[in-house]
Amino acid sequence: MLVTADVKIEALNNVSSQHVLDESEGQSSVAQWREEHEAFWNSISSDRGGIRIDDDTKVVLEHFTVER
Repeated sequence: MLVTADVKIEALNNVSSQHVLDESEGQSSVAQWREEHEAFWNSISSDRGGIRIDDDTKVVLEHFTVER
């Protein structure tokens, strides 16, 4: 079961290196995390003309724990 520990809404340019490390998806930098996430967001919105993503784009940052 996932248990939400914290949720923040931040501007994309405020995503911290700690969040990237905590997310544990293998990215080694905030720039790499952003590039991969932007590619994903654009891939799922391409059928609707894409979305505009810039430093001020709001993102939801969720921290959670896994309980068994």
